[in-house]
Amino acid sequence: MRLNPLRILTCLALALNLAGCTLPIDPIPQPTPALTPTLSPLGTPGNPILLAIPPGSGAEAVEAAGRIAEQLSALTGLTILTGQVESTKYLIESLGEGTVHIAMLSPFAYLSAHEKGYAEAALAGVREGRTKFGAQFLVNAQLAGVNGYKIYFDESARVNTAEASIALAQFANKRPCWSDAFSPAGYVLPLGALNLQGVAAKPGLFLQGDEAVIRTVYQDGKGSLCEFGVSLIDSRARLFAELPDVNERVRVVWRTEEAIPTDGLAFGASLTQELRYRIVSALLVAALQHPSDIQSAFGVDGLQLADDTFYADLRAALQLSGLTLDALLR
Repeated sequence: MRLNPLRILTCLALALNLAGCTLPIDPIPQPTPALTPTLSPLGTPGNPILLAIPPGSGAEAVEAAGRIAEQLSALTGLTILTGQVESTKYLIESLGEGTVHIAMLSPFAYLSAHEKGYAEAALAGVREGRTKFGAQFLVNAQLAGVNGYKIYFDESARVNTAEASIALAQFANKRPCWSDAFSPAGYVLPLGALNLQGVAAKPGLFLQGDEAVIRTVYQDGKGSLCEFGVSLIDSRARLFAELPDVNERVRVVWRTEEAIPTDGLAFGASLTQELRYRIVSALLVAALQHPSDIQSAFGVDGLQLADDTFYADLRAALQLSGLTLDALLR
C-alpha cells in the first residue's frame, strides 16, 4: 500500500494534540539593554566648563587665562578649565558641538557662530574706554584743497561737517588702499558706506594693516598708488613717534559711525541660563580685580555687559558691503 505523506503528518499532529504534547521550540532571544553612560552635570569635575582663549594666543595669554579660570571656579563653585583650539572656524564648530562653552570671539566670528545658533553674546571687550570703533577715509594733504578733495571732518571738534552723500561722492572712480581683506574698519565698514551712497571706487590695494595704509598715503603725494585710504579711527596716533607730522600730511576726509564691536565673550548654546548668570557675574568681578590677566588673556582692558543687539550695526555694514562671513573668517 502506498503511504500518503500528507495523511501521515495529519495523523502525527492529531496524536500529539490528543496526548497534550507540543513540539519543542527554541525561545526568541531578548536583546540586552545597552548601558548609556550618564554624564556628570556640566560644571562639575567630571564634566568641566571649557573657556577657550583666541587661537594663536601665546604662553602669556594661556597662563593668564588659567588664572582667570581658577578665579571663576572659586567665585561660582563650578569647575572651569581653559583650552585653545587651532583655528577660528574650529572654535565656532566646537561651540556648536558643546565641547567649548565660553569663548572670546572676533566680531565676524561671533556673527558666524550666532547665525548658526551656536553662540550668544554675553560681554563686550573694552579698549581705550570704548566698546565700538569706526572707520575713517584718508587722503594725502597735497591732494586736498581748492582743486582736490574737500575735507569734511573738523579735527579740533572731531566731528563730520557734511553728510556721507556729499563727503563720499568725491571717491567715485578713485583707487582706494584698504587695510586688509578681513578688516572690519579697514575694508568692510567703509566699503559698505560707499555702497550705501552708490559710490563705485576703482579696484583697490590691500596693504596688510592700518599703519601700512597711513604710511603709503603719507608718502604718496601724487596718488600714484592710493588716491585715498581707509583705516581704523585714530590709527594715525600709532605713528606719531615715527612720523611726527602725520596728522598734517594725512588728512581725514570723513568718518563713519562707530559700528564695529571689539572682541567679546560669548556663551555656547549648551550653557543653561542659570550657569550664564553665575559666570557673567564672576567675569565682571574678575575684570575688576585682575585687569592685567584680562588684558593678557583676551587683549581687552575690561568687560561690559552686551547682547546680540550690540552687533546690529555691523550686520548692516556687512550686508551693504556685499561680502560673506565665510570670506571674512581666518
